[in-house]
Amino acid sequence: MVNVSMVSNVQPNASSEFLPELMFEVEPTVRCNAYCIMCPREYTPKRQDLDVETYSTILDRIEEYPVAGLKTIHFCGLGEPSMSAHILDFVSMAHERKIATSMQTNAKSLTPDLSAKLIDAGLSGFFVSVGGAKKETYEFVLRGCKFENFVENVEALLENKRGRDVIVTMALTPTHGTQAESRAIVERWRPRGVDFFFAEEGVVTRGGTVPAMKRPVEGAFDSCALEEQVELARDVGLDSWNAFVFSRLTRQEYQHFAENNRFYCFLKDKLYYIGCDGQYYLGSCDYPKDYPLGHVRDYSIEDMVRMKSGLEPKKICMECDDYEGLYGLSFDRLEPILAAQEGSKRVYQRVVELALSKGYVSIGA
Repeated sequence: MVNVSMVSNVQPNASSEFLPELMFEVEPTVRCNAYCIMCPREYTPKRQDLDVETYSTILDRIEEYPVAGLKTIHFCGLGEPSMSAHILDFVSMAHERKIATSMQTNAKSLTPDLSAKLIDAGLSGFFVSVGGAKKETYEFVLRGCKFENFVENVEALLENKRGRDVIVTMALTPTHGTQAESRAIVERWRPRGVDFFFAEEGVVTRGGTVPAMKRPVEGAFDSCALEEQVELARDVGLDSWNAFVFSRLTRQEYQHFAENNRFYCFLKDKLYYIGCDGQYYLGSCDYPKDYPLGHVRDYSIEDMVRMKSGLEPKKICMECDDYEGLYGLSFDRLEPILAAQEGSKRVYQRVVELALSKGYVSIGA
């Protein structure tokens, strides 16, 4: 993920280590078929789906954004992407424009037929949320989901992806129960074909976390500082999600953000988030959708980047558990943490390999 001001003269190289990647998180729906204990979706006011016309405008904006390298869309947000009636169209439309796609899913409605169709449409990655290795743990965390259904759908997904250009990653939910079963999760699913495993932090907000006081489920909410999270993950061969998203951050970028922005935050400065209503937001951390930055039909991504760079910390920033503990880290403290994340580097290399095989980018282009 690269800021536009940093990539005007950057080109991919044969090693693929520094191929610029521009990631957009797009929210296809706010509807969901579960009510996970750590999710703040109940506070989201707009219960709607992203329409095809607005999505087409999003693709136009991504195509016109002046960056050399890989452009990707991750379908996530506060809903379950597989519940969108247009998800297959969204994937195929991006594929036709050489934009890579991936999606977050609880796998409840990811039937064998749907996962096969998504792969055929061009989806490159599935990030599957998993709450435990045991039925009781899993169903306590991912409420409304059934463990047997999860196992059936994920096993079918792994069978459908054999021999195809697809990555399947499991994201472990951030509860004490899930952490206690981390090793069992990896030992069960790695031999079956899951490519990577990540320890999530807080709710799925790509960085920011919901304060524990807003999720008063006894024994359920567990939010770790970055250093703690990396240590926990390393014990069972996982990688930290926070460290993964920070793995693209160079010292030059960090200094650029620190010197030119009012405050640095991964969500604000490295993520390009578009809600199901077509508005740019700080990120999915803005689950009440209190801070829209403008609609995609009215503002380019460059406009949005400029607006973000001048922002003062918002109320939601000050409530974020990571605001001081994570985003206040100096690069000298971040660097050794990132260096230890070998899995994060492998994920990125694999993403680049898939993009090359599908013709989304070409070396030396």
